[in-house]
Amino acid sequence: MPEDEILKLVEDLQQEGALVNWKNNPDGSRSPYEINVTYMDALSDRYSTDDQRLARFILAHAILLSFPGVPAIYIQSILGSRNDYDGVTQLGYNRAINRKKYRRTEIEAELMDETTLRYRVYHALSRLIAIRRNNKAFHPESQFSIKNISPCVMQIERVAKTGESIVALFNVSDNINTINSKKFQGTDLISETNLTGEVLTLHPLAGSVD
Repeated sequence: MPEDEILKLVEDLQQEGALVNWKNNPDGSRSPYEINVTYMDALSDRYSTDDQRLARFILAHAILLSFPGVPAIYIQSILGSRNDYDGVTQLGYNRAINRKKYRRTEIEAELMDETTLRYRVYHALSRLIAIRRNNKAFHPESQFSIKNISPCVMQIERVAKTGESIVALFNVSDNINTINSKKFQGTDLISETNLTGEVLTLHPLAGSVD
């Protein structure tokens, strides 16, 4: 990634509340070496609604879970944590922003409350993990290919050694996208609906796993 793009990313994240640790260079300049932010807040802006945060967050993890290898999901991510500025103030270091410690009873109560963002994140991610675990095409060593089928829609295809195949489509834009669905006939594993017709509609920041 070019240096100017890294610095632009750091600047954008700082404007949205991320805390950056810097290192001093021999020439007197400084470079960012660590961005401290929860993944939830890194993917959204501070004025996003919970629905928008959830959509971006789940889409990002759906892409992650479609890749080869063994995915790693941080505990603060599966709990749907937001930036903990109180923790930074209390502990005195930036890394505390995404390392909050919880009481078990507190977390369990939130994860059982359907109105909370934590509940929605936990159950949506758990469902995606179950889909990956229950389909042979998502084996860590299964065949993998990736391409863009439009400026805003990415396609990942996984093929198991047994021949089972899955095509995952991701709309990374804020707009509805439609694609020719003739070659994507099957069952959407996320919505559990059969794909019929000639057009497949992908809602903003959403995926389809077929």
